[in-house]
Amino acid sequence: MRARLVPFLVLIVLGAIAVGAFVFESRPRWKRDHPLQGATQVERVENGVITLAGGEHIRPAGIREAPGLGPGEFDIFLRVATAQGVVIERQVDDSSALLQVEPRFWNWCGTSQRSKNWAGSYLQSPLSELAIICGVADPDLAQPGLSDQESERLAACEQLRPGVEMSWVRPDLNAIMYDIGAMVRDLDLHIEFAIEDQAP
Repeated sequence: MRARLVPFLVLIVLGAIAVGAFVFESRPRWKRDHPLQGATQVERVENGVITLAGGEHIRPAGIREAPGLGPGEFDIFLRVATAQGVVIERQVDDSSALLQVEPRFWNWCGTSQRSKNWAGSYLQSPLSELAIICGVADPDLAQPGLSDQESERLAACEQLRPGVEMSWVRPDLNAIMYDIGAMVRDLDLHIEFAIEDQAP
């Protein structure tokens, strides 16, 4: 009887080890190659206004909330996008600035595959341009203080929105879906092509 139990017990132990190794090794990791340098932490976001550590209030320049959003949807995007803090690239006026952020982009396709073991990546992006691409904001090109180049880039970002109407933000993961992240990796090139397409 004991001789029959030994192979069975060995199989149970080996199975438990294999399951444990799979669970441990397949825990997805977030890739962060180039952390945002000199970022100021965000204390809160409310009604499109970002409150920085130290109490400064600022809005992302060159954009306005897109019509038709659900309640608080624009603020949710801003919270997710600014979770790693912000860098002020240029103060446009007393209350708004062009900001650089580094949100997480969730690898929804294949995240749980053991061979990939990759939850997604942190990628840097201009906040106003990212908001337009994600469909939560429209360009506000009438805002005083924007340069011609800045206005041109913001307008071009409307052409970069993915065709599917959906929410690209995952507040439960504090991340944006990676479809947008793939574009952000080469954003300057995509914007350049969009500007060329708009040229008469």
